[in-house]
Amino acid sequence: MSRRIILILLALAAVAKADTLPKKT
Repeated sequence: MSRRIILILLALAAVAKADTLPKKT
């Protein structure tokens, strides 16, 4: 796997978590 794919997956996961947590407020 290329580093770009890993970085993209980590970024998407971080964005998903960041979008899910604040919506609880």
